[in-house]
Amino acid sequence: MIAARPFDGPTSISDEQLEVMYLGLPTKGRLAFDEAELALIDEGLRVNPDDYFLWCARAALMTDASEAVECYSQALRVRPLASHALYNRGRKLLGLASTAMAAADLRAATVLDPDEPWKWHFLGVSLYFLERYEDAVAAFEAAVAAAERAGEPLLPFELEWVWNCHMKRGDADEAAASISRVDERTPVLPSEATYKRRILLYRGALTEAEFLDGIDREDAVEAANQLYGYANHLHYLRGDTAGSVAVLREVLATAPGGAGWGAKMAALDLVERERQLQRGDAANHPEPREKKGGSL
Repeated sequence: MIAARPFDGPTSISDEQLEVMYLGLPTKGRLAFDEAELALIDEGLRVNPDDYFLWCARAALMTDASEAVECYSQALRVRPLASHALYNRGRKLLGLASTAMAAADLRAATVLDPDEPWKWHFLGVSLYFLERYEDAVAAFEAAVAAAERAGEPLLPFELEWVWNCHMKRGDADEAAASISRVDERTPVLPSEATYKRRILLYRGALTEAEFLDGIDREDAVEAANQLYGYANHLHYLRGDTAGSVAVLREVLATAPGGAGWGAKMAALDLVERERQLQRGDAANHPEPREKKGGSL
């Protein structure tokens, strides 16, 4: 049991999650819920409603994103410049599709803590969904630089998002150049290895059959993410918009409740690509998008 946990007794929560909860660290991955732990936290907050770390711990336990946002807001009431709480609230706001508010939190988090690559990454994600693709590329490249300084192998993870940004802008040459830094030997965190697989597909280092055979269908969320990459391969690189639309529909049918970034991106792209089919537009030459204002 970690020293930061202010309660005695057993808990079903892992030591790693307890550290995130009671030290107010950035959240990563899926977090477990424990009703008994929540009761202890609520009693602690009844005694001291200004306990920043208990609000962070409560937020991390919440399965409802809106409740988590409220808990992080209470934590930020106590410590307004807490970069981890801003980052965590920004991620929850992204999940609620409150994208502009998420971008504001995540931008503040990068100002306060510019050496944390994950803060830059999710700022990039928020800007992507705001269709500010040039600004998103800058955020993802900042994440690459921060990850390199921290010794975290995240290059494929960031550059697959950069590739998507350039393709959204209609710049296939920049997209191809961006992923030229990744090959079979490029290291990546095991949790983000599927981003590398998608890049290898785009670069022709994996065949379509190899790519599809390597998808773990038991993990519905990750399978949907992988299929989203395959849909983009068909649309942008093969010029097969009809095939891409069929795969996007499969993505949305695969992801439980639309969970995961692949499903969120597929929902947006499906509408656009169906319109392209109706208009008979060239699938692999999307019109360049007007840059939406703002800066990092």
